[in-house]
Amino acid sequence: MVRKKIKQRLNSLDFAVGRSMRYHAKRRDFFQMLHNVNVWLVAVSGGGTALSSFVDNPRLTQILGVIVFLLAAADRTLGFSKKARLHAELYGQFSVLAAKIIQVRTPTDKQLRALAVVRTNIERKEPSALVVLNIMCRNEEALARGAPQYIVPLRFHQRALAQLVSLPPRSWESHRR
Repeated sequence: MVRKKIKQRLNSLDFAVGRSMRYHAKRRDFFQMLHNVNVWLVAVSGGGTALSSFVDNPRLTQILGVIVFLLAAADRTLGFSKKARLHAELYGQFSVLAAKIIQVRTPTDKQLRALAVVRTNIERKEPSALVVLNIMCRNEEALARGAPQYIVPLRFHQRALAQLVSLPPRSWESHRR
């Protein structure tokens, strides 16, 4: 009985770590995409600024110069690449923990507590989670593990905006874990 409960707790921890890996991979990719798009827009606007100066169009040069400034300032102040690196680091730490969990075949209570401490220490470094994105990752992990009964239905607009804001699902309270 005790062995079964410990195994269930290990499976629960493994599931949570898998969900966290998915979450941080999505956040990493999102912020990296924002950074890449921003850098591309700065390069295009900067090139346009240079070209507009050759055609003697000072108004266009000014407008493009302001766009370059605003995009560069946005990337610098919002820190897209810094956020992408943070989520990449968290993904890596959860990956290491996932590998440790896989290595434990018949866990003892002490081993399980040690793994839970590692998880808690990683989670301390996490920024606040977007709840709907977290639920999406939980759904994906449940599907990957062959447990579709645990899927939480989300509406299209919730999924579409999940990287930006959490719009409450129908049954919010029952899916907070």
